Amino acid sequence: MYLKGRAITDRNKDKRGVKKREPWELSSPIHSFGVSYLEAKRIQNELREKVELVDIFTSPEDGVLVGGADVAFISREHDSPEQSSVSRENTSVSASGTYCHTRSELNSPVKALAAVVTLNQGKNGVIEVSHAVTPVLYPYVPGYLSFREGPAILAAIGGLKILPRIMLYDGTGIAHPRGLGLASHMAVLTGIPSIGCAKSLLCGECEEPGTEKGDWTELWFENRVVGACLRTRKGVKPVFVSPGSGFTVRGTVEFVLSVCGKYRLPEPTRIAHALVTSGKKQVRL
Repeated sequence: MYLKGRAITDRNKDKRGVKKREPWELSSPIHSFGVSYLEAKRIQNELREKVELVDIFTSPEDGVLVGGADVAFISREHDSPEQSSVSRENTSVSASGTYCHTRSELNSPVKALAAVVTLNQGKNGVIEVSHAVTPVLYPYVPGYLSFREGPAILAAIGGLKILPRIMLYDGTGIAHPRGLGLASHMAVLTGIPSIGCAKSLLCGECEEPGTEKGDWTELWFENRVVGACLRTRKGVKPVFVSPGSGFTVRGTVEFVLSVCGKYRLPEPTRIAHALVTSGKKQVRL
């Protein structure tokens, strides 16, 4: 069932403690990520029924707080002793930043470093950054990325002072063998509408789009359109975008283009990628 008033969505309150009404207020209980392959598949099949393929935002709006997430992986031998305790500190990357390290009772040999960045759509400048380091509970298996990256992303989102209205993820949405890629999975658990923007194709097929920025073709999988092959920069390889939840395919294309600058990747995920790349070096110290 959907549950109202989860911890993440409930943090959007006014000064009187009254919850602000958002266009998307339903989320699901967070499940365990350290599960078997069969259990992971069952969870995906169950949660995909909660994905909503409707446009929460009928048109791109300037000033909407947009988040982007990316994850990097770190081998345990590079961890520093300080990472075994919980700590929070400001980061010089933006005006407001958070690092969150969590203790692992599983003694995982690999950890995930997630970065979530928020920006105001249509305006320059990062609003807030949150990092989290968590143990990796699931092996690398194509189609199950969310079980590997999910705990770190959720921890990073939980570290934000102000939640975004929309999240972009470096991964897929419904363009997934079971219809629940990283973006869709996180949307169902957090209640935040999302879009997946992948650099490579996980499943399905599409025609090559035109060479101009904004050209796109439909991405088909199992006789239905699940996303788009989108050219975000002239003469550069396209990206593969798909609704996570709270968007249609066309709405996904329009929104991604609205947050693209002069680079191939949308600004929120591009900056998040840069943050985990640089943050990974810091964590190894």
